[in-house]
Amino acid sequence: MTLRARLILVFLTLTLGTTALVGTLAYSAAQRGVRDTALRVVSIIAHDRHTALVQRLNRQLRRGTRFMAQTPACTRIPLDRAACDRAVHAFAVEEQLIAAAVVDSGRVVVRVTTATNDAIVGHPALLEVIPLLQPGQLARFALDAANFAYYDVAAPVPVRGEDRADLLLLRYALPPDEPLFSAGIDLGVAGETFLADAAGHPLTRLRFPMTVDSAGAITAAPMRDCLRGRSGEAVGNDYRDARIIHGYEYVPEIGGGCVMAHMDQDEAERPVTAIRERLAALGVVLALCAIVVSIVLARQIAGPLTALVESADAVARGERDVVPAVDDGVPEVRTLARALGSMTAAVQRRTEEREAALASRARFYHAMNHELRTPLNAIVGYLDLLLAGIFGPLPAPAHDALVRSQRATNHLRELINDVLDLAKIEAGKIEIHRTRVDVGALMEDVLATLQPVAAASAVSLHLHCPAAVLADSDTRLVRQIVLNLVSNAIKFGAPNPVTVDCRALESGPMRVAIDVTDEGPGIAPEDQERIFEEYVQLQGGKHTGTGLGLAISRRLAHALGGMLEVDSTPGRGTVFRLLLP
Repeated sequence: MTLRARLILVFLTLTLGTTALVGTLAYSAAQRGVRDTALRVVSIIAHDRHTALVQRLNRQLRRGTRFMAQTPACTRIPLDRAACDRAVHAFAVEEQLIAAAVVDSGRVVVRVTTATNDAIVGHPALLEVIPLLQPGQLARFALDAANFAYYDVAAPVPVRGEDRADLLLLRYALPPDEPLFSAGIDLGVAGETFLADAAGHPLTRLRFPMTVDSAGAITAAPMRDCLRGRSGEAVGNDYRDARIIHGYEYVPEIGGGCVMAHMDQDEAERPVTAIRERLAALGVVLALCAIVVSIVLARQIAGPLTALVESADAVARGERDVVPAVDDGVPEVRTLARALGSMTAAVQRRTEEREAALASRARFYHAMNHELRTPLNAIVGYLDLLLAGIFGPLPAPAHDALVRSQRATNHLRELINDVLDLAKIEAGKIEIHRTRVDVGALMEDVLATLQPVAAASAVSLHLHCPAAVLADSDTRLVRQIVLNLVSNAIKFGAPNPVTVDCRALESGPMRVAIDVTDEGPGIAPEDQERIFEEYVQLQGGKHTGTGLGLAISRRLAHALGGMLEVDSTPGRGTVFRLLLP
């Protein structure tokens, strides 16, 4: 064998070997990157659908609760049935309900149906059975014998009492083609999303027929995993035994169920499959080429593919950088680069759009709350004038109704003020004016302010604070935090005494500690962090509130550079400790 032949054979072997090795690495990394990107996409979409469903149920629950708060004819016992029936019917039409009912002591006392469709009118047991919702559950979804999907929302009466109805039941139809579960372009041509109940029965229409031997429930492994209360993503067979990239979200808010997002695996991996086939063809062509062609092809393939391997590995690690475009090399390499870049860019766009949507929603709520507070203050003023007798004496029933309206309006105003404070803190617009604060004098002022409230609840207030305790902080914000802590201690610890202790700390970044102690029922260990979350109120409590006070107090403490902690033993009382730098 001549040297030329040997050189050609060596170079050709090196060329083919290098090309095969780099091609294999690129294909494997690209396949991993595409699959991981697809898994993230379906997971994000399933989570978005879950979030949108919960937001809708919360809006419907708030509208039902607001209706009951504004409709005394349906809450005061005995009911004005005729007036309540008319009001509930009008509300049901406005809400596009198929049925609604007012419940008192476990009995349906007013029932309204608005459906005209024969299939819905024939729906059995419309609100005959009152749904039992677990803590944290917003609605109950169900299918009747004719596979008609519907769900019930139970809106409680805002002010409870023996002379009050319990709740308003709202029944909504769930259309098979519910727009909330449309597939969307991010799932590809064959993708889909749907909602299933706690038994795995689809509540919205599936895009493809189920397998013949199916009993109506989806038994695929991802569905089974989701129904165990887990959320995640997986690659496996679906309800029609096709290979699918699954994203699933468990939905405890409807009593158990799943939001599923499906992307066809073959469709997702089609670009890298095409690359594999073309690389094989390229290897056959290279085997017939001379050494020069082999060197040229190696130069055109090895460099771009190496860059793609590094970029694909970065995508597989979850980095958000878009795969760079490849301007040279064979068309298959450029196609692979565009495919990986498009998939990664799609995930980035979804994330950015979601963050922008959350920011827009925060601005929207902030503006709306400002618009609500002005007319609400006017309502409060007129109620005060009416109760003061400015417009003449009122009959006793009218006076009682105005007192209840005044309480409800004041509660709503407190909620709006708390939401505005929370929005201001989240936006980073809270103004802090640090001065030298005499903690003892400030605590005396707080207790003097709350003394009438404490006296009304038969609670004695005690202060133990040396005169020399000073802090560099904002007097107004510290006062707001302690006012909220002492108010809570009076409310939940009555009629036991409440004690406020303050002391200077000798070491560490925190220089002052303020303890607010009550001897109330205490807080369970699993709830001691939850109470600082927004809108969280412990179940079974008899007290009303916005559920924002402790969340705002902790965020104000952090804004001051301090901390707010809780130490509680059930049955032995609670200590809230404010630490200031």
